[in-house]
Amino acid sequence: MTIEIVLEGKLTEEKDFEGYLELIQDICKERKLKMEFYDRLSFIDVCPEGYIQVSYENQYLSISSQTNVVGAGFHAYVCEFLDVLIEKSPLELQVSDPTDYFAHRDFERLKYKIYYQWLSDLSAYILDQKDQVKDLCISWQVDYYLPKEKKGYVITPMGYIPVTLFEPQHLEELAQTFFIWNNKEKNALFYKNCALNLLWKECYFEYSNMDEKTIDTAHMILDYLEMAFEKDASIPLPILEYYELCETMNREIKITNPISMISIPQIGYRRDIIQYQLGAWSIPVDGCAEKRVTSDKTALVFMAPFCQNDQTWHWMYKISTMTFEESIDHFLPLITNDEQHEIFECEGVKGAISITKEDEYQLIHAQYICKNETLFLHLYVRLNETIDPLMDLIKHVRYRSLNSDLKAN
Repeated sequence: MTIEIVLEGKLTEEKDFEGYLELIQDICKERKLKMEFYDRLSFIDVCPEGYIQVSYENQYLSISSQTNVVGAGFHAYVCEFLDVLIEKSPLELQVSDPTDYFAHRDFERLKYKIYYQWLSDLSAYILDQKDQVKDLCISWQVDYYLPKEKKGYVITPMGYIPVTLFEPQHLEELAQTFFIWNNKEKNALFYKNCALNLLWKECYFEYSNMDEKTIDTAHMILDYLEMAFEKDASIPLPILEYYELCETMNREIKITNPISMISIPQIGYRRDIIQYQLGAWSIPVDGCAEKRVTSDKTALVFMAPFCQNDQTWHWMYKISTMTFEESIDHFLPLITNDEQHEIFECEGVKGAISITKEDEYQLIHAQYICKNETLFLHLYVRLNETIDPLMDLIKHVRYRSLNSDLKAN
């Protein structure tokens, strides 16, 4: 259920690819787009959820973009981007577009016959599945965190959307809510939806001053909201979140006399507990916790969120896994205190937890086993009042693979 446009061309020499990268960089500079490089793979960041991928393999240049999550406006934009590249290209480049928009440029057909039909098919699938699964999560990166489920709602990049909105009679309203870029132009709704996507998925709210990433995200959200208001002062905006971020970032309020949108549930997946996946293990974490990967890439580290980047963590835990050839039914040796040693079992996972007191913190060791795999969790806690809620949280580590069908694009 994807819509992907692809440009390809065979290059005669390696240096040709370097030339194309320079050409693409120039186009990005003209359009004020950010381009990130990863060896022979690059990504152009157009808008939230909207990326153009550039790669080179076996003498072939490939430029592709999956556009169905963002909307018809983004698809049209990618086609215009490819137009410029083809015009400046010294070699012949071929475009494959399943919507035929690249060839015919009929935006009304693209929007209503292709994207609205795609959304209608997706809606039918959701309505068919709503009573058969515990949580519905669509157009979501499989390797990303998983928000907390809410009964009667679907998890999407644009926030919790009521299942009832996926009924056929609400298709137009759903399209305005689900697609970030539903129209050809970058209008007020586009900028509002860019902000909503970041508010739901990436915003750390009161903890937005935590590091460079959270700071950049907060300012980007405020920029989007102010551009939406500048385009159309009558558009309802998440104004409470705007005020909250302005105060947190010590930024001047530029939106005056706005119309406030009402969001139920409250905006922001990271305001709650979220789940991170490590292999088949699902680990619950404070949504605003700072996540890091160890230098050897063998473990995840989560640290308690903090309001200023010069503050230190109140708790931190490190997670790693181990796989055996056969199923295991016993725990490996733990540093234990007999008086504070606990064994538990839930949903097929066996767990053991022990606490060791250190000078400045308490160290909680936890081990979980299921089938032929084990997970180790080492939790460092500085504040005694946070021990009980953290102990309760880490008992909810589960072993289950994400259902790729329900999280497909």
